[in-house]
Amino acid sequence: MLQSRNPQVLVTGFSRNQHEHWGTLLHNQIAKHGSPLLSEAVQRVHAQKKSEYIVIDAGTAQQEVFVEYIMPAVSLIIVGAGNDTMPLESLARLIGWSTTVVDGRPTHANAQRFAKASRILVGKPDSILPQLNMDDRTAIVLMTHNYNYDLSFLQGMQSHTFRYIGLLGPAAKRDRLLKDLKEQGILFSETQMRNIYGPTGLSLGAETSAEIALSVCAEIMAVMENQTPLHLRNQLTPIHSKS
Repeated sequence: MLQSRNPQVLVTGFSRNQHEHWGTLLHNQIAKHGSPLLSEAVQRVHAQKKSEYIVIDAGTAQQEVFVEYIMPAVSLIIVGAGNDTMPLESLARLIGWSTTVVDGRPTHANAQRFAKASRILVGKPDSILPQLNMDDRTAIVLMTHNYNYDLSFLQGMQSHTFRYIGLLGPAAKRDRLLKDLKEQGILFSETQMRNIYGPTGLSLGAETSAEIALSVCAEIMAVMENQTPLHLRNQLTPIHSKS
């Protein structure tokens, strides 16, 4: 799953009254167990993208099964390797995301500064973009503090489908970037425009680089999970689904 970045279904079987646990299997191994009910559950979970708990009668015992839908981790591409990007890369890894650091400066984008990043890419946007694997669980944040680099990278994204692009800086910078691209004949679709978040992040009162990193990660997570941020004390439904 880590290599393919495709959603997977894991099936864990156990029996509480006999203290048996036959293990956790990938969905494509289920055929060996020959249970139509289990196969049907796996198909439902795949289709509905929602985990299920089922009970299967197995003679004198009941076989309990958790059929779990697992999405690939968020892949965060940080365009910029300045000091203020380091808390963002670190926090993203702490959450469990994969991180890619992109910059044109080898003095900044290197293993000494980002020792645990999944990937470090150095070069101009036109050489970097073909090396990036982007899917609907990929988020990109532009924070180089180099206007022309950000402009060139954003220009290259016009031909891509993307879920989230965050632009560090004020709304005026966003408007200037889009205006300059428009003058070059580069226009984004309505869907692409909805997926450009500038300024990036949620309004949390963030000031420091670490606080801004928290704000950005929180917004990305909300977008990826299709959630509208709110105080949980104001939520009228259960926080977690009981199914």
